[in-house]
Amino acid sequence: MALRRVPVLLAAAAVAAAGFAAGVLLRRADPPRPDIVVLLWDTTRADRLSAFGYARKTTPWLESLAARGILFEQCRAPSPWTLPSHASLFTGLLPRRHGALSLREPLLPFHETLAERLAASGYDTVLVSNNPVVGPQGGLDQGFGTVVSVPDRKGGQGVDRTREALEDVLAGRKNDPGRSRRPLFLFVNLMEPHLPYDPPEAIERPWRPEGATDEAVRAARGVRFPDDMAHNLGVRPLPPETLAILSSLYDAEIGALDDGCARIEGLLRREGVLDPADGGYLFAATSDHGENLGEHGLVDHKLSVAETLLRVPLVIHSPGRFQGGRRVPDAVRLQDLFPTLLEAAGVGYDAGAIPHAQPLGAVTPGGRVQVAEFPAPLSFIDDMRRTFPGRPEETFEPFRRGILAVIGTPSGGRRLKWVRTTRDDGAGGRTVLGESLFDLETDPGETRDLLAGPGATAADRESAARLAATAEAWTE
Repeated sequence: MALRRVPVLLAAAAVAAAGFAAGVLLRRADPPRPDIVVLLWDTTRADRLSAFGYARKTTPWLESLAARGILFEQCRAPSPWTLPSHASLFTGLLPRRHGALSLREPLLPFHETLAERLAASGYDTVLVSNNPVVGPQGGLDQGFGTVVSVPDRKGGQGVDRTREALEDVLAGRKNDPGRSRRPLFLFVNLMEPHLPYDPPEAIERPWRPEGATDEAVRAARGVRFPDDMAHNLGVRPLPPETLAILSSLYDAEIGALDDGCARIEGLLRREGVLDPADGGYLFAATSDHGENLGEHGLVDHKLSVAETLLRVPLVIHSPGRFQGGRRVPDAVRLQDLFPTLLEAAGVGYDAGAIPHAQPLGAVTPGGRVQVAEFPAPLSFIDDMRRTFPGRPEETFEPFRRGILAVIGTPSGGRRLKWVRTTRDDGAGGRTVLGESLFDLETDPGETRDLLAGPGATAADRESAARLAATAEAWTE
């Protein structure tokens, strides 16, 4: 697919002016050839990070990065699971536009990815991934000149193995004059917060629920697929005590990952990657989606577009671009990284081809409309029948349900979330099962549907209609 260009200097000047007006510290580098590093914390929800206000001290390193850079408080992913969210980050497109919606539907080669564009402009592109989906399996290796798979190992070993792999990658780059002269785009996927949770005991033990026994903790460490689906489908619900332990183990996994990322940053600095000279750098930490830990009757990150799955961390530090320790309270989107990184690299792009992604240097008060979708995973039904033989057919009904969410400020005030659930009959027909509306300012846990019952106001119904119209326009 041919890449249409826009004048880079004019586009960068416009963004810099808008960024100044909005108060975001973004300036065009001269020359705009920074090293770009993205650490993606797979399965990490923002509200469990102390950098984002969580009471437990889970992320001191991320706090230090935020103190140097810019923290975006209200970033949301376009999907509640790995493949479509990564594909959106890599293309700037909503999931239904890039089509990478299931493991049977990887990202197709005709999409030109972030890595492909950076490689074409002279970048040395490197992917180091803990997650097999983030690689050839998902079509997400497109454009990366170097691809390293690091099988995830729990007990704190995953992030350390990744750091060791990075040492080898950077040593090879240093010994190759052709590569070492090129700016670097490094994307790292890290899997610590993904089930099963098995963090180092030294981090986990102080955070255990009161009264939790070693035996109970060992059992919770063993929870994995299909235990998650047995809980979600009501086949074998996990007891409250196990859910409480899973919650503390999840926090400990994040703590272990944060500590490991401090060591990764140290390695990058020693190797000269995060050097403010020679074009500087852009260093970002984010996630592809969050995790349910018993909320809404669910665990893991399936069958839902709850805030526990959509609100993800985003912190960026780049000297002269994103700096100063500011916190941006306005809404942004994971796919906004696509034009942001291209602009930082001085690479042109067609803004009209990515209408649902905008650079992060020009966030206006109130922020941007956020859209997320979980299409009905019909292909899972046969797998679930085999996994849970003999169960009545209604057990698998959740896999016929698609969920669409739009978050915005339709009346210029409250941040509202509209959700529509549909049933897919498997033959292309869909039936609307219901719509809901939540006020995320006063009800971040999405416990009170503003459209339910006689208490629904005309203003709430009008807000829902406006967000529904946005959904129709964006997903047509």
